Amino acid sequence: MKRKLIKGVLTFTLLLAMLVTMANPVSIYAEELATDDEQTEANDTADDNQDFDDEQKESQESEGTVGTEKTGNGQYDTTKPVIEKVEFPQQGTTVKADETIRLYVYAYDTGTEDGELKVSAFISSESSSGNTVPMESSYDAEKGCYVCEYALSNTSAKEIRISSIGVTDKAGNYTDYSCYEEGDYKYWVSVEQQESQEIHIKKFELKQNGQTLDENGVLEMTLETEEEIEGSIYASFQCKNTTYTSTREFYFSSVNPNNKKGFKSNNTVGSNYSDGTWTLQGIYVKKDSLGKKESLNIDDIGECKYIVKKTESNVTKSKPVITSVSLDKNGEMLSAGDKVNITIGAVSDEGKLNEYGYVNFQAVSHM
Repeated sequence: MKRKLIKGVLTFTLLLAMLVTMANPVSIYAEELATDDEQTEANDTADDNQDFDDEQKESQESEGTVGTEKTGNGQYDTTKPVIEKVEFPQQGTTVKADETIRLYVYAYDTGTEDGELKVSAFISSESSSGNTVPMESSYDAEKGCYVCEYALSNTSAKEIRISSIGVTDKAGNYTDYSCYEEGDYKYWVSVEQQESQEIHIKKFELKQNGQTLDENGVLEMTLETEEEIEGSIYASFQCKNTTYTSTREFYFSSVNPNNKKGFKSNNTVGSNYSDGTWTLQGIYVKKDSLGKKESLNIDDIGECKYIVKKTESNVTKSKPVITSVSLDKNGEMLSAGDKVNITIGAVSDEGKLNEYGYVNFQAVSHM
């Protein structure tokens, strides 16, 4: 098969001093320059390319790509915001399971108006398995600080910790605040424990129980409970192969918003899961993002399983191969506003390459 070489040249303004202060990588996208022979085809695909441009622009915005704000003297803003202090009045206390946690962050920036900084604070718990939940942030003009809040919702967590605090200005410069002291969390509260109500399964059904399904097969489950349920509910299935065990979780939704005892789950088998027998391992309830999961008794359900046998080809298409990358100022010390030219060569065995390429830049150190 003919191999086709496609090269793309990308020129962009590199704000180096800003780049090393950014929390997210920067993605730069470039379009292949069309030759005379390719111009007709390029015109035919102009609409598709425009759609791609729009998607990439949205992607860069969602990844936190920042602007190139300048200060009053025409220089790029590379000054980090300052966190003067953090106050957590509830530190070390015991709060109720439905109480609101409040954190006060006093921060300022020379190039950003009061109230315009982006303040991020995340919390976790002993049972959140490393997952964090964002707090709501607002500016209190009277106090002259940013207020981060999180309303607990009958959580079953025993301890809530502030796991991270950060401040970002309009130019993308950011400052992190340490939430640890001698290896322990600096800010935390205990949660008053509530008596947990046991939940009983009234009826569970997998409509395709025992059936063999391909990747297009649909799995339909219904669940009825004796008691009302608050929070998320999911069923966990496992497939044990010779070398590894795969797990898949199916989340339920309410059959009727006014009925907290009836739930359903409809999912496609899909092509990303292993062939083999998938067996029900458990049904769980998680009342909130920070609480622990509670296992329901499934002893009376009996064996519940489905078998996957995909029909699609296992042949994987060849990926494009990057043959060369050149950076005209590789290894040089750059300043804000300097330009860098990047040339990328690539080949493919699978027809024409997409005319677009991209480059990611990740800061390796802070200022």
